Amino acid sequence: MRPLVAALIWLILLGGLTLYMTARQGPNRAISQELSRAEGLYSLVLTPTFDVEPDPFALQTDSSEKPAALVVKLNGTELVRMVEKVEGGKTIRVEPIKGLVQGKNEFYFEASPLIPEAQRSEALRVRILRDGRIIEDRSFWSEDGVRIAETFSVNLETSKPSQENGHEH
Repeated sequence: MRPLVAALIWLILLGGLTLYMTARQGPNRAISQELSRAEGLYSLVLTPTFDVEPDPFALQTDSSEKPAALVVKLNGTELVRMVEKVEGGKTIRVEPIKGLVQGKNEFYFEASPLIPEAQRSEALRVRILRDGRIIEDRSFWSEDGVRIAETFSVNLETSKPSQENGHEH
């Protein structure tokens, strides 16, 4: 009788666990979200206040990929990767921005200051333009020379601005 009770307890535990795991997974259905490309000519303008250089302490797992001085990602996809030194005050322009969609878009920025400039705060100015007009203008500050690594989201409207009599409303 005892072996039968022990087997019944194990059967109930394993059966309950299996039932829980299959119920937790839910139905296997693909979630498809139709993303439409953002209309207009979008530009990205970056202006660091400091000289940007590759991080000398960056971990390299692959010898073919050099450490980056400046990295920009859009919705998880790398948009810009600069491995050479960039002078402070120099404007970096990316036009057109590929991969923008209607709705929410997330940008990630990473920039490393020079080691000698590690004792002061630095900034990275980011502007996003649509057809030459600024739609987003942000500045990201470092803490006493620490690498800037920031994200921000931009919500692009699904409709164009209406025009009446040559004026936008």
